[in-house]
Amino acid sequence: MAYLNLFVFVYPDGATATILAHEMAHGELHARLGTARRLVSQPVPTWFDEGLAVLVSQDSRYLEFASGAVTGCKAGDWPEPPSDQSSFRRQAATEAEALYTASACKTIAWLDDHGGINATPALMDRIRSGDIAVR
Repeated sequence: MAYLNLFVFVYPDGATATILAHEMAHGELHARLGTARRLVSQPVPTWFDEGLAVLVSQDSRYLEFASGAVTGCKAGDWPEPPSDQSSFRRQAATEAEALYTASACKTIAWLDDHGGINATPALMDRIRSGDIAVR
């Protein structure tokens, strides 16, 4: 679990490169958004925060690969992931795989519509300046 952009906590069985990359992605996103902004206005919905972390970590539990590259999320009938963190955490307690896959799918689709993964740093700059929020 990432605590803002301050530190990451993992249990010993979660100390894998994939999970650490996932948690570090949260820390980087939170640092780029600014801690105060993230706590007050949540300009990035939790599904985007989690989906981006799944994508950055290339987590094979939720993503499809071909020739070592991510080709998309795993197919399935996934639930609509919640935007707010408390609802997301509550739902993840009982259906984590479906929720993280759904978040990755929705994030990939959002990124595809907005310039791809390489547009993410510019997106963070626009959010910080107040021009845009992910919805």
